[in-house]
Amino acid sequence: MNTRNRTLMQSAVAVFVGGCVGSFVRLVLEAMQPASAVWPWMTMIINLTGAFLLGFLLEFLGSTGADVGARRLFRLAVGTGVMGGYTTYGTFILETDSRLIGHATLIAAAYAISSILLGLLAAMGGILAGGAAGRRIGGDTDDGTGAPETDVPGTGTSDTKAPDADAATTAGPAQTPRNGAPHIGATGPEGRQ
Repeated sequence: MNTRNRTLMQSAVAVFVGGCVGSFVRLVLEAMQPASAVWPWMTMIINLTGAFLLGFLLEFLGSTGADVGARRLFRLAVGTGVMGGYTTYGTFILETDSRLIGHATLIAAAYAISSILLGLLAAMGGILAGGAAGRRIGGDTDDGTGAPETDVPGTGTSDTKAPDADAATTAGPAQTPRNGAPHIGATGPEGRQ
């Protein structure tokens, strides 16, 4: 088996196993809520915690290293597999629809809107927390300006330079930050890439 096929097989197994684990946890938690519940709290809690955890995981991993090897398999197993099996858009839609059919329109609308808005906030909170955790262990040193990190000659340290007008028109080599994502500098006198 060549390297590409082995990587694909490992990735598929990681997602499958993670998906089984996440689905099992969701089924156990959903069993705690009676079918007669007016508001589907458990599905909402599952989806909100899943949004937070996925945001945290992806930002943490992205700020502490490249998405290769064992890190990539971990992301696939936990992010795609466990979180994909744990969260449930299908149940969210089914519960919203069943309330609409049951003429509980206000509850259905409130559930749908609050799930989406709170899910966005939960994901944002996870992203912020994951980024902070990544910086705490020495991963990304981004100062929030969006400027690339550059080495300060002769010091062995790095500094974040604010973009200026001259930087946009200066040709420069491609740079690779710690997370492995390439940053390409301007390539022409007019700053076009």
